[in-house]
Amino acid sequence: MALASRTERPGSPAALPLARAARECWLRSYALDKQFVRDFCEQTGWDKTLPGPPLPAEVVAGTRSRYVEAFERLTGMPFDDYLANPEVFSKGD
Repeated sequence: MALASRTERPGSPAALPLARAARECWLRSYALDKQFVRDFCEQTGWDKTLPGPPLPAEVVAGTRSRYVEAFERLTGMPFDDYLANPEVFSKGD
């Protein structure tokens, strides 16, 4: 009971590693590498010689949306807010 009561509060120090672990688990399961693009390329029959096949707008948009969602989940900040003020993540912080 003592552990549960401490980890239930989002701001408690014990809850922070749990939240971090949950984010890491989500990222691993979400396949944020280039799998979305790889899947498209495989479907085209591309023989893996350069240049690669052109990417349709929906593949580019799908890839972008995955990275935007990851950014927002990891930072808690809407991506549009970041674009409006990228200095929020300055090198000195």
